[in-house]
Amino acid sequence: MLRRAGDILQAEARAFGAVMTAEMGKLIGAAAAEAEKCAGACRYYADHAERFLQPEVEANGHDAVFFQPLGAVLAVMPWNFPFWQVIRFAAPALAAGNVGLLKHASNVPQCALYLDDLFRRAGFPEGCFQALLIGSDQVERVLRDPRVAAVLLCYLLRQRMTSVFIRLGTCPTGICATTFMVFMSIADTELKVELPTYIVLLSGEKVTQSGMAPIGSRPGPS
Repeated sequence: MLRRAGDILQAEARAFGAVMTAEMGKLIGAAAAEAEKCAGACRYYADHAERFLQPEVEANGHDAVFFQPLGAVLAVMPWNFPFWQVIRFAAPALAAGNVGLLKHASNVPQCALYLDDLFRRAGFPEGCFQALLIGSDQVERVLRDPRVAAVLLCYLLRQRMTSVFIRLGTCPTGICATTFMVFMSIADTELKVELPTYIVLLSGEKVTQSGMAPIGSRPGPS
């Protein structure tokens, strides 16, 4: 299904680009190139997800680390790369068996709906990926739903959303892409934080408050 999504993006790159151009003013050539880049990401995870999700067996031959779906993942996305920012979250999330919920920027609703339709056309079951046409003031209500396991938040929105996560008693634990925080709910915790203690990049680097150092994470397409 991800490969099919990539094929659709590639074949209709100009049409998808036209939607970006109409809504947020990106030049049509750059917009079509963005759609083609999204196609590559879909194909990348279609090709490699099975290997990424293989259990990691310890040297003793008895212990292993298994990778299981989290559930519903909410993404609060910005407008500047209206397709790419979404695909780089959605492709790995869906490949790992999660459900994607998209709250896109309010000025690109058609981009959100086109992405919703893309995954439906690619054969994903109904509800696997949903665009939520809601305002920012309704995000907290979605986050309070116990079915939402994680949220990807634009770095630039972090300051605006900090109070929401404090009220919800959540702790930022990682990052899914260069500028997006992943906040995971932690039950029965007294930890209240305003800033993330660290973030992990898809590029295979760890950024801390004191600097940057390489880690052994699995890289994705840049």
